[in-house]
Amino acid sequence: ATSASQSPSLFAYNASLIKLDACALYSPVKIASLVDPAVKGTKVALERHHLFPRAHLEETGIRELKKINQIANFAPVEWPENIRIGKKPPSAYVPPLDAALSAEKRTELYFWHALPHLWWEMPYEAFLVERRERMARVIEAA
Repeated sequence: ATSASQSPSLFAYNASLIKLDACALYSPVKIASLVDPAVKGTKVALERHHLFPRAHLEETGIRELKKINQIANFAPVEWPENIRIGKKPPSAYVPPLDAALSAEKRTELYFWHALPHLWWEMPYEAFLVERRERMARVIEAA
């Protein structure tokens, strides 16, 4: 369990997503195209999104940044999606995004992003444990 943004495990996971040709969370756009150094924009195309946003966790009594900023609490999203999601709890922002996906796309997305079924309903600590295990499986698959 780490919150280090320079963690080797985070680099391995991100590299795995690129190797597996994964899309950003709730996006049809490939992560590889969003991190291409040849493509320049006025804003960083890919952002790290708190799956359980900081404001939501603080409201539930989790205030330690080390717990909030766990690598397992982040997913790569396009910046417009990150802005739309904002501080909403996952129980508010995930169901509509999830419902828009076909079963096949959802299965693929959940594998790439190491998300358990109905993850937004899980207690935060249990979610982190489960997601870490799934992130390791993504690395192994790559």
